[in-house]
Amino acid sequence: ESLAQAKTDAIAELNGYKLQNDYLADNWKTVQSIIAAANETINVATTEAAIEEAVADAKEKMDAVPTLRNVKDAAIEELHGYKNESDYSAAGWAIIEGIVEEGTAAINAANSQAAIDEAVRAAKAEMDEVLTAEEEAAALAQAKEEAMAELNGY
Repeated sequence: ESLAQAKTDAIAELNGYKLQNDYLADNWKTVQSIIAAANETINVATTEAAIEEAVADAKEKMDAVPTLRNVKDAAIEELHGYKNESDYSAAGWAIIEGIVEEGTAAINAANSQAAIDEAVRAAKAEMDEVLTAEEEAAALAQAKEEAMAELNGY
């Protein structure tokens, strides 16, 4: 194989290594810049070993760029870890789990960083509205006190 053919093959291999649909726009730009830099290195390479090294280096760098799935999984993990089950009554935790499920669906449907961020923000805000077991107990005690005061004043 000639050096020119090895260069052509290497550039084609890098161009087909990743798919744009697997990335958010900014991360795809990063992948594209890695490919562009590798293409420059490949074009000035004087040996097949240098070409192979440039390809391997570029692939390693591209593999480190988070895919859309990586970004979504991190956001879903963030939702799952946002609240602690031990802080809630069974009923309260069931509500939290429902919100996490809805948030996960919204994240999975998202196709931009802004949409993912909004899904996380909205789910967290909704979770923040759910009373903890301690808050539930305080609200119940307050309601009992008010009911007693109303009865005593009757």
